[in-house]
Amino acid sequence: MIEIKSYLLKPYVKITDLTAVNKKPNDYFISIQNSKEIKEIKNTIDLNYVSGAICINYYEDPILDFTHWDLVDQLWSYIIDLVEKFESFGNAETYFPDQPIRLELKRINTNLMVVCVDESKHTVESSVFLEKLLDSAEIFFTSMHQYFNINTYSAQLQKIELLRK
Repeated sequence: MIEIKSYLLKPYVKITDLTAVNKKPNDYFISIQNSKEIKEIKNTIDLNYVSGAICINYYEDPILDFTHWDLVDQLWSYIIDLVEKFESFGNAETYFPDQPIRLELKRINTNLMVVCVDESKHTVESSVFLEKLLDSAEIFFTSMHQYFNINTYSAQLQKIELLRK
């Protein structure tokens, strides 16, 4: 089973110890689906620098966790572009927007792919993984649009729709 969740970094919180963010993520992050907390802090979010995390677990094996936090809206955009390149060429890579973390997708065969995050490698079922990535990206961008009443992410939502066809 694949679980993908998006989080926003709480305003005014500084991350100084990466081991602490995985131990007590609620001290640092708010789920994008926690509308109550997001509405409480929405006026303090700088929409030019939306920091957060994307957590991806594949059968309880973490692919991305809270230590991989970055500019989460840009990271989701990079991931959508990564999916597009992967579907065209069978291999694709990108780097996180503000950190030297490499994310790569490699096709093994028609059913399987490898997801590489720097040196860690995870073999996943391609169609299920890509579908879940697109679904989770759509949830993130739709939520951002609803919370902040902005159309900034319309291009990303359109690209997600095109990739599903």
